[in-house]
Amino acid sequence: MPTTNEIIAFCKEKIPEAIPLFEYIREKEPAEDYLRVLEEAGERLEIYEEVLEEEGPEMAELYLLEVRMELRVDEQIYRWHSTKAEGGDTTPIEKNLRMKLFEQVELEIRSGRAELAALKEEVSELEADLKEMEKTKTRLVDERLAEILDEDEDE
Repeated sequence: MPTTNEIIAFCKEKIPEAIPLFEYIREKEPAEDYLRVLEEAGERLEIYEEVLEEEGPEMAELYLLEVRMELRVDEQIYRWHSTKAEGGDTTPIEKNLRMKLFEQVELEIRSGRAELAALKEEVSELEADLKEMEKTKTRLVDERLAEILDEDEDE
């Protein structure tokens, strides 16, 4: 698990929308809520690093966009509940929330297409490898047999 300083630094650089949320929770909510939010942010950092390493920078950036959009949606939901509790007009917030949800779905589609393209590339590479193995299977068997027989002679 990353340290608190690493989490805050990551969020400042990659998810700036999270910083006001951290500050608000630290000042207004119980300490366990602040620790829970930091832990969730630490998990996001770990996922980001994993995606960056395994799937590359494009997918890692898409992941961050999804996280940032989720924060924007959550903010609108919070504002809607607060406004409703105060007896205010929630109509403008509902319109904004709808727009954010639309953007969120568009982003999910974009991410899905990127993931599908990566899978298609992987399938294409596997097909090429299998074709090559089909062409050279006799040579592959001969090489493996030679390795096995050489190992037995060494013993």
